[in-house]
Amino acid sequence: MTENFTTANVLRIANALSLYVLNEFPSRQRRVVLGYDTRFTSINFRDLIAQTMGRAGIDVYLLSKPSPTPVLTYLVKTNNCACGVMITASHNPPLDNGIKVRMNYGGPPTEETVQKIESYLDRRASYPSKQGKINVVNIEREYVEHINQLIFISKDRIRPTNILVDTMHGTTDGLLAKIFQHSSIKVDYINNENDPYFGGIPPEPKYESTKKLQSRLQEPDNDMGIAHDGDGDRIVAVLPEAGYLSPHDVSALILWYLVVYRKQNGLVLGSQTLGRKLKMLSQHFGLEYRETSVGFWNMAKIMLEENVLMAAEENGGIGLGINMPERDCTLIAALLIEANLMVEGGLEKIFKDIEKVTGPAKFIRQNYICKGDRKKIMTILIKDSSDLLIKNKYEMQLLPDGLKVIFLNNDSVTLRLSGTENLIRIYVEADNREQAEKILKSTIGKLKRYDH
Repeated sequence: MTENFTTANVLRIANALSLYVLNEFPSRQRRVVLGYDTRFTSINFRDLIAQTMGRAGIDVYLLSKPSPTPVLTYLVKTNNCACGVMITASHNPPLDNGIKVRMNYGGPPTEETVQKIESYLDRRASYPSKQGKINVVNIEREYVEHINQLIFISKDRIRPTNILVDTMHGTTDGLLAKIFQHSSIKVDYINNENDPYFGGIPPEPKYESTKKLQSRLQEPDNDMGIAHDGDGDRIVAVLPEAGYLSPHDVSALILWYLVVYRKQNGLVLGSQTLGRKLKMLSQHFGLEYRETSVGFWNMAKIMLEENVLMAAEENGGIGLGINMPERDCTLIAALLIEANLMVEGGLEKIFKDIEKVTGPAKFIRQNYICKGDRKKIMTILIKDSSDLLIKNKYEMQLLPDGLKVIFLNNDSVTLRLSGTENLIRIYVEADNREQAEKILKSTIGKLKRYDH
């Protein structure tokens, strides 16, 4: 913010979005939904875009409070709007902000759609004289009903259960409690105060940022912990015995429950940076597993065209075929609660059953901030990948934006270029956390050698 997320640049994008809607959609569909997160001035930029699109003759629905992106996406789809616009930087640092676009099919835009929107940047606008209507709406109740239609818990299975949710000062406060408000499932919250600085850390749910939640799950009164990111499309979990569950563990739990207990099947999608568990379980169940490039839009496109059971990313974004082609951590949290109640022994038993098939796996992801040019560093590293720790290297896979190295024991390290910042993202998976940290330390050492 103030560097490139500025009023001038947001106005440029608002104008491009207005022209995109006017030129690409029929008049009956020229409606947009605008939402915002809990970041400093997000609501002001939402209003700025609303004024611009309203002057263009486009009808605008304004979400009345900070809302998760999946809530906005739900309204876009159910009202057949041209698109939705969310002012959010999701899991990124407090001083960042951004603009997410969601399409009328209920998911992120394709790369082609983004390029189409960008083609309208800086074009001179000739707007109709009629002003679009601007309406403030609250669809939380409708969204809660939608989630409840996807969750199935037998009345004889519902028992007093305490769920603790870490919203990371984001947009999901109160949602899960409303979904289970008429049951004996009690949902409490931590880190749900309005704090645009997010407690001084990025609102990204991972091992290092959920220590308070992990500590609270050692208390006898709590049955499960859930952590969401800033705009409600990523998730991790914590159990009293199993402890911290990474996004890879959560996606494995969901797949196991859908296949074994809900008797569902279909194509399973995993991003190139996702850990090994989901692929191994898919093979165990005889399901097709397909790896996709990083970016949920790659999965959303397949979800629109094929029978997809679930799609999972390493960052905790999970989409289900029974829902929109969109990541939704509230739905996934509700499904985890369902599984914990419907299965004898709950999620702890499922987790043990999974590791009988896959073995244990711990995952670490960390950003390496580059002093030199990240692309040059990656080019050198790829040319000399034999130097990457790896005396027992098994396979190297080139990715569109980096590389992945798999070891003989199936541990791995993946490096990817950030698309927006001068950093390299590191993803490490190993049998235990100590080995993962060892691989991470060695990898950072190699990066420093090339970083001039």
